[in-house]
Amino acid sequence: MSGEVVQVLPDTGVVCVRTEFSATLQCQTNSLTATTPGKKVFASIRPEDVEVYTELPQNRDNVYKGTIVHKAYLGNFLYFFVSVDGTLIRVQVPHHVPQEEGQELYLFLNPQKCMILF
Repeated sequence: MSGEVVQVLPDTGVVCVRTEFSATLQCQTNSLTATTPGKKVFASIRPEDVEVYTELPQNRDNVYKGTIVHKAYLGNFLYFFVSVDGTLIRVQVPHHVPQEEGQELYLFLNPQKCMILF
């Protein structure tokens, strides 16, 4: 996801990125010195690292409400393509998850697994 650095949290390795769907997506970076406010970056998270909830999880950053727009069965897992304010996020879930296209859910993009790419 393309974005722009809006804040660097000192001594944490965490950077806040403005994306199309979030004003403050928190992500990890290996280079705080190369990451400065205003820098154009990409935020990346593996589909299997996105956590899916049907109820809003409490006390977590990086939680976004979305709608399943497409579901693909791939044997032992499913891909959900979830629209969060018009941005599609691909999520990998176990094959027995009962959600269907059109249903809303919450995605947790763990800041420790969301990485900044230059």
